[in-house]
Amino acid sequence: MDFGGSFLYRLLKDLLKWVKGRKGNLSPADRLAAREKWKPVFEEKIAERRRDGLRSDVVVRDVKRLDQYPNTQESERGISAWFKVGLVGTYHKGVMVQLNWIGIVSGEKGWRLRGPKDPKNSGLTAALIGYVPYENIVSVDWEGDEYYSHAQIFCHFDARQGEPYEKLAYCERKQDRHVEWYSEIATYEEIKKNSRHGEKHGYA
Repeated sequence: MDFGGSFLYRLLKDLLKWVKGRKGNLSPADRLAAREKWKPVFEEKIAERRRDGLRSDVVVRDVKRLDQYPNTQESERGISAWFKVGLVGTYHKGVMVQLNWIGIVSGEKGWRLRGPKDPKNSGLTAALIGYVPYENIVSVDWEGDEYYSHAQIFCHFDARQGEPYEKLAYCERKQDRHVEWYSEIATYEEIKKNSRHGEKHGYA
């Protein structure tokens, strides 16, 4: 892909358009415009991938740290400037990306992580899902590049704790014939609170 060509121009144009009014100052009209722009695009792409049996992999990238790709910053604190996830669905405000599969069990205080003392097959294996609002999406390159052939979603990382998601939740994957969806079980914070210190959440 030629980053010196039309895609880079579109990316910079979209970025300049969305920079103004960030940090919670987007107007309702701005949010509506983003949802009307991206909702049909993502719904079509997700349906196409499922119909054709294609992988759901995408690369999520921080528009403020474009030049860090494709390198990794081992010493950098916080979320990486880019990472691979699964694009698994949409919700009324944005897209759903899967970060990991994690074992959880129902305890006295609610759902918690499955620990080493729990039976191996107890509870269920849940998908850790990040919810990315449409207004956090700047541009999408569906073709990928010479490093990764996956689609690349360029986002503002200014939602939950400097991340692209407004929420993280553990969800159960459900399927009925050709329809697939993810049903929320508990938020990341709820399960973290109920779990033992030091247990792995599948998320830094």
